[in-house]
Amino acid sequence: MFADLPLGIEDPVARLRAVSAHMRMLKSSHEADAGQVLTSLGVFAPELALGLGVRIATRLPQRSVNTVTTNVPGPQHPLYLAGRRMLEAYPYVPLAGHVRMGVAIYSYDGTLGFGVTGDADGPLDVLVLCEGIEAAMGELVATTRAAPARARRVSSG
Repeated sequence: MFADLPLGIEDPVARLRAVSAHMRMLKSSHEADAGQVLTSLGVFAPELALGLGVRIATRLPQRSVNTVTTNVPGPQHPLYLAGRRMLEAYPYVPLAGHVRMGVAIYSYDGTLGFGVTGDADGPLDVLVLCEGIEAAMGELVATTRAAPARARRVSSG
């Protein structure tokens, strides 16, 4: 799906609401159906589906697409291996074709992990993107921490 990002909205809560509304609209359209069909084929012939998907994705003209972002809900409980608890999980998006940057978001045990991949030959500044993600997440966290204090002031006044 191709999503428009509300870059001009300064308020972090309004920005998040705009993204959520846009994604709901896209998901209710049939734009995501092709990806779901391709994903479901992987159950029957994973190599065929993966090969077909990569060929289509890398051969189609993508003049306006230079990044991909994906989010994957993970387990919301701790995972263990050999008696040791997994502390964090960071996802990875491989780059192909004209895509020069990938951002993967993975939730695990009440946290979010961001994996950012950038093409070293591209003109993109991966550090600037990472700092922007960190700052935006900080704004949202600060907003949620301030919300209970505002609610108490309103209810006690």
